[in-house]
Amino acid sequence: MVSYDSIFEEECEVLSNRRVGKYHEITFSSKKIAKAIKVGQFVNIKLDRVFFRRPYTLLFKDNGKFSILVKVVGRGSKELSEVTEGKSLSIIGPLGNSVFDFDITGGESVSMVAGGVGIANMVSLAMLLKSMNKKSRLFWGIKSKDEFFDDYLHFFDEVFISSEDGGVGYKGFITDVFREKYGGEFVYSCGPLPMYKAMKELRLSEEKVLVSLETVMGCGIGVCYGCSTKTLEGYKLVCKDGPNFRLSELVL
Repeated sequence: MVSYDSIFEEECEVLSNRRVGKYHEITFSSKKIAKAIKVGQFVNIKLDRVFFRRPYTLLFKDNGKFSILVKVVGRGSKELSEVTEGKSLSIIGPLGNSVFDFDITGGESVSMVAGGVGIANMVSLAMLLKSMNKKSRLFWGIKSKDEFFDDYLHFFDEVFISSEDGGVGYKGFITDVFREKYGGEFVYSCGPLPMYKAMKELRLSEEKVLVSLETVMGCGIGVCYGCSTKTLEGYKLVCKDGPNFRLSELVL
């Protein structure tokens, strides 16, 4: 649940825009958001050429700065991918709930299942687990070899990769690899809805599976109701009640 007292709007300066594979790692300066944002939360960024702000999850943060990972899929993400060092953007955050609202760090290890750019959610969690002397395993599924990069893989204790065309790692879907390797630990996942449907079909203990939903948002603070998703308790808002949900409560 969102606490509006802890949400800030800042003019954040672009410190760097670094190409990472097919993506862009963009780092912003920040006094308030960087200090307050937690693993699993996101920010909403105002751009010039699109009406609605664009949501981006936390990649990682450091003193006075935070980073996001951008995949170019439309006008908004293309504009963001082209920002240059020194430009300032209006950013609202932190938004949504975090992994601390769940018991995902209660065990000795966490398995993370990511599809494509969903790996962004996993990096800050892996860094957190390492600081707690806990283990992390990454299961990362991509479409083809040209999506692969290894910049963040050293944060994880074990890494399993699959590609749909077999260009890198296992050939096929990452959920098939995960099914063979899963050992009952807590799971954190971020990717497309078909991946979550496939995970439901694995018949895991869904109470131990936490997923971060990706969806189109309007306001990002629970006012416009543009990001509602169906749950066992009725419709909930991804931006306000999520973006993190237990897999067991989602109706997919």
